[in-house]
Amino acid sequence: MLTLRWSDYRAGRLFLRDSKSGPRTVWLSGAARDMLDAIERGGAWDFPARRGHGPAGPMWLRHFWRRVRIEAGLPDVRLHDLRHAHATFALRQGESILAIARLLGHRTPVTTLKYTHLADSMVREATETVAAALGG
Repeated sequence: MLTLRWSDYRAGRLFLRDSKSGPRTVWLSGAARDMLDAIERGGAWDFPARRGHGPAGPMWLRHFWRRVRIEAGLPDVRLHDLRHAHATFALRQGESILAIARLLGHRTPVTTLKYTHLADSMVREATETVAAALGG
């Protein structure tokens, strides 16, 4: 993400040239689009280095993420934990595993299943939904 260029952001989506699973499209929510649209474009990079002409480095991201965690009162949350939370929230809202796989950029739903965490309440609700559909 640190090497994103403004040219990678088009039509409300990010077009990643290279990711763990190869080139892919990242669909952005309205809030994410609004945030990116509000950033002043002073160069080619979405997140430019403070000095020089390249992108911000990993230390910038570590410091930024640390400040976010402190302000949110979540000192032990890793960036990768957000992927798990995103997948789980999507599942709780009724999104299919296939849709969630695409959101996360997974090639197979098997990988996505490792990211979704089914709560007991969801299993209980599914039990009642199936029972009601079967007439009992």
